[in-house]
Amino acid sequence: VLQLSVNFCLFVLFCFVLFFPFDHPFEINRNFGWKINSPMTKKIKEMQEFLGLEVTGKPDSGTLDLVQKHLHPADVNVAIKKAFSVWSSVTPLKFITKDRGDADIMISFAAGGHSDFLPFDGPGGSVAHAYAPGKDLGGDAHFDKDETWTKSTEGTNLFYMAAHEFGHSLGLFHSKDPNALMYPVYRKFDPSVFPLHQDDIKGIQYLHGNSQCSSSLPLLLPEPGHV
Repeated sequence: VLQLSVNFCLFVLFCFVLFFPFDHPFEINRNFGWKINSPMTKKIKEMQEFLGLEVTGKPDSGTLDLVQKHLHPADVNVAIKKAFSVWSSVTPLKFITKDRGDADIMISFAAGGHSDFLPFDGPGGSVAHAYAPGKDLGGDAHFDKDETWTKSTEGTNLFYMAAHEFGHSLGLFHSKDPNALMYPVYRKFDPSVFPLHQDDIKGIQYLHGNSQCSSSLPLLLPEPGHV
């Protein structure tokens, strides 16, 4: 489970002011400009800083584009498959996609309570979790549908998060190494750099071996839909 340190209720508050700008005299001055030190401006700045955007405190085009961004089903599948390839590249594991029935790793997007003991808490906070291999929920990975998932370094990158959670699905615990993919804190990353650290590789190869032999694990992708 990873935690985000910024309260993403900012998104809700932000959109509310955008749709009803003139009903909030404490946020908008008489010339309809944004007050520099208003609470809303402060919240927007916090959101922009966290997302890696230019910090203006205003609802500029870059901020609006990210707030309104959703991943298409094709983007989700690409991110999921890429996340599994991170682990298969250093182990003998091969992952087979199934579109129905049961699988060793069931992947789903859900909001709030979703038939396990770890309900999601809306935007921010807990964004995903996965279970160690075993019966019933074992190996399954759940992602919070209320998050702003992206395929860039802005927002919460689905590929990076999925790669982390699938590490749990394959039996890994969190790493104490801040450079490891399995470190329990989500952070910005360089997409041009292979995400696995030596600690990750050592751990996964201890459990599943290197690429000298092969085995297959079926996985069930989430149903089509926007995320």
